[in-house]
Amino acid sequence: MSKPEKRLRTSIRLTVVVFFLLATSLTAAIAIGLQYYFGQKMARENAQALYGSASDNIAARLADDGQANANIMTLLAQNPLLLDAAAQAEHLSLFTSVMERNPIYYGIYLGRADGTFYEVVNLDNSVYAREMYRALPQDRWLVIEVARQQAGLERSFRYLSSNLTERLIRTELTDFDARSRPW
Repeated sequence: MSKPEKRLRTSIRLTVVVFFLLATSLTAAIAIGLQYYFGQKMARENAQALYGSASDNIAARLADDGQANANIMTLLAQNPLLLDAAAQAEHLSLFTSVMERNPIYYGIYLGRADGTFYEVVNLDNSVYAREMYRALPQDRWLVIEVARQQAGLERSFRYLSSNLTERLIRTELTDFDARSRPW
């Protein structure tokens, strides 16, 4: 004789509980997935908006700085005092005044048609400039001047304190000609 087959019997209570657990798990998985998806999307949109706002602010600031620089350069270019090569004390006062009000400027320079050159460097603007020009901590300004001498072109370096007191002058021969610069 054959054995009677054992049937797997399940109660309705077990079936309902299993379906309830499956439905709850599926609903929770879908909810968590949708929350993750929309959370990521919102985070990307917010980050994009913040970066866009930051870049707009930076662009506006650069445009403002560019306009201010253009205004300053226009005023300097129109200053008749700069045409007088002998008025170096006035040039120094004017250039240092501009750089004190605009500390982002490394330096302001003036090249003339005869090849001479005059520059005032803001030593507080760059550690590299201090090292390159061998300036001491008490030096605030450096005046670099290229002038024609009997021996040829001579470059001088004048190291000045914040109150424009001269600490040291150093000179060297040079072949630098301001007319050869791509202004």
